[in-house]
Amino acid sequence: MSRATKGRPRAKLPRRPIHAEIAPGLFEPICVIDFDAPVGIYAIDAMAHELLGPFLADPVREARMIIDIAGRSAHRWATHDLDAGAAYAAASVFDANLQLLLDRAGVLMRTDADRIAGIFDDDFEIDDDDLESPAERADEQARAIEDVIKEVALLRAKVEAFRKKYRVGRKPSLGNSKPLEHHFVLMMKQMWRATTKTNAPKSKDGRFARFVIAAWSDLEFDAREGIDDTLASYCETL
Repeated sequence: MSRATKGRPRAKLPRRPIHAEIAPGLFEPICVIDFDAPVGIYAIDAMAHELLGPFLADPVREARMIIDIAGRSAHRWATHDLDAGAAYAAASVFDANLQLLLDRAGVLMRTDADRIAGIFDDDFEIDDDDLESPAERADEQARAIEDVIKEVALLRAKVEAFRKKYRVGRKPSLGNSKPLEHHFVLMMKQMWRATTKTNAPKSKDGRFARFVIAAWSDLEFDAREGIDDTLASYCETL
């Protein structure tokens, strides 16, 4: 049980846990903190006045806002980190297909429209009175082919401009085995500084660490054994 909630019953809110996985390494859409829930329903409520009272007019509501923002941001960045490998693979395929498109576009742009005009069958029926001569049909097809080549040239120019500006970088690696915890503590530190105008204390058992642990519990993140120690360690080292 979390240090912040030990020995105290918690009212159950109808919220889905943010940490639940829907695919390997990916999280469910994030839930939100209920800003209008009764005071005392969240673990951070009991700490809000002591920690944030000197800085905020409504410390309970503001504390809820702080952890909601930190939770959303951490969720987004952790999911990004965990999905980076698959995203890199997809980007590489996209880039390879762009190069293939450039190669094919170059071939199409060298087409002699006049030479192949008249070879294609018209994909519609015409009345006998509207029959075109072979020369007229060839001229019409030549114009259509030239229009296609112009569009291909425009597309090729856009692709070339894109690939000149953007390149697939190095293959990303997951720099931290606990990205959600890592980003959450970082975001809580940023929110703490923005609110109090002071740096969060670097301590495993200080008031900031207790606040982070309580916030993690309120957001219904992963409650596995040892999570409090992990968060406290990040509070000290990040």
